[in-house]
Amino acid sequence: MKFDFTWDAIEARRDKIQRRLPNLALKTKRQTLGFIDRVGFCFLFGSEESNVPSILGAISGARGARMPRRGERDPYLSFMSELRRVLPSGSEVFYGKVIQGRPSVVSLGMLPFFLALAHRMGTREEHLTEFARGRLSSEAKQIMDALGESSPQETKGLRLCVMGRSRSFAAKFEKAMHELQTKMFIVNVADEYDPTAFQWAPLYKKFPKELRRARKTSLDEAREQVLGKYFECQYVSSVRDVQRTLGWKKQVIFRTLGSLMQKGMIAPKVRVDGNNGKFYASTA
Repeated sequence: MKFDFTWDAIEARRDKIQRRLPNLALKTKRQTLGFIDRVGFCFLFGSEESNVPSILGAISGARGARMPRRGERDPYLSFMSELRRVLPSGSEVFYGKVIQGRPSVVSLGMLPFFLALAHRMGTREEHLTEFARGRLSSEAKQIMDALGESSPQETKGLRLCVMGRSRSFAAKFEKAMHELQTKMFIVNVADEYDPTAFQWAPLYKKFPKELRRARKTSLDEAREQVLGKYFECQYVSSVRDVQRTLGWKKQVIFRTLGSLMQKGMIAPKVRVDGNNGKFYASTA
C-alpha cells in the first residue's frame, strides 16, 4: 500500500477524528465522554506544540480553538466551564496534567497504560519509597502525607497544613503540586476557576481498579497502546512530534514504532507533499 499524503488531506482526516468541524461539535457531557473514549487522551484546552485532540477544539468544532480573553464573549464558554466542574468530580475519566504538563483528560481504558508508564503502584506508602530514592521532593512528600491523613482537601487548606502562612514557600508548594500531578500521585476531584478551591485526593483512592490493571501491564505494552492511540488520532506523525508530545526518549520511540510496524499498525517511509521525510502513518 502506498502512503503518499498532502498536509491538507492529513488535517482533513484529523478534523473528523478530533471533531474539529461545526457539524461534529460536542454539545453534551455524554458526547464529550464518548469523544474521550474514542481518542483515548486529549488536552482540555489544546497546545500550540502538539496536534493532540482537545476538548475545547471539539466543543468549538474548529481548528486552533482557544479560550476567549477576558471580556470576550464565547458561546462555548459556559459549556466548557461546566465540563471543568463535572469531569474531575466523577470517576468516568482521569483529569490531570499527564500530557506536556498541561490540563488533560485520559479515558479509563487508557489510564492503566499511563499509570504503568509513570511507574505508579498505587500503595499508600509509595511516595515514601520514591522520596527515599530521591525521586520525590520533600515538599511533595509532605503534601502526600497530609492527603494520606485526610482527603479530599482544598488547595488553600492543604497549603496551610503543609507550609503554614509563609509566602516564601508559595513557589515551592506550587512546584510540588505540579510534580505530584505530572507523576500521577494526586488527582483533582473538583475544579473551579479559583485555584484555591481545587480539591485534591491521592490517586490510589479514586482509581483503584485502574491501578490494579497497571500493575499487570508491562512498559512495552503500555508504550504500544499509547503510541498506537496517538497515531490513530494524528494519522501521520514523526519521531520529533512524538517526542515533543509524550516526552519519550528517541530510542524508546523507535523501538515502539518497530513493534507497531511488525504488527501492521504503523507504516514507515511515508511521503508528505512529495517529500521523503521521516514520517509514519497509521494503517487503520
